Amino acid sequence: YSSVAVPIHSSLSLIKSINRAVALVREGRDAEAVTLLEPLDDERKWNTLGVAYFKTGRRAEAVECFERAVKAGDSEAAGNLEGVRAVEGR
Repeated sequence: YSSVAVPIHSSLSLIKSINRAVALVREGRDAEAVTLLEPLDDERKWNTLGVAYFKTGRRAEAVECFERAVKAGDSEAAGNLEGVRAVEGR
């Protein structure tokens, strides 16, 4: 087992970016949220990225994001995944 130290400022920056993306989605600025989230290396991004993808018509990518978020333990993503599959008739 080895651990990699993550600088606190890096972690806080990631959280701020994810929170900013959530705000952008709420404002209907989904493409901006996608641009902000895509390069982030953090599993907490997947649900929000899935929502932004879904709202921009990128449904297959949204499903992939929701699946990744569910695997990471995001319970909200499970509901989103179920909703997308219902809409898609899967």
